[in-house]
Amino acid sequence: MESARETWRRLTRLWRRAEQESGLDEEIRFHIEKQIEKNIARGMGPEEARRDALVRFGGIERVKEWTRDEVRAAAREIRGALTDAQRTLVGGRRASACGAGSSSPRSR
Repeated sequence: MESARETWRRLTRLWRRAEQESGLDEEIRFHIEKQIEKNIARGMGPEEARRDALVRFGGIERVKEWTRDEVRAAAREIRGALTDAQRTLVGGRRASACGAGSSSPRSR
């Protein structure tokens, strides 16, 4: 049986994923709207401006998937860097402990 803690973790992961998707949708909408505004300022009609903005932006789902991939890659890099830093710290402590023990009066 699944523990309450694991259930909570799964729920929070789902919640965060939904929030990220919502934020990504807002970000994409913002950029498309800004391009529409630029197109209208250049003299295009609203429909033409929207169509052009969507074409320039590219496929929305493609951009979402690319963004997700980039976020995953960045998260992997951060995890790797943190793991390396932790190993370095632990290794440094061990080396210090070994060095401190070898120069203590008892080891002579």
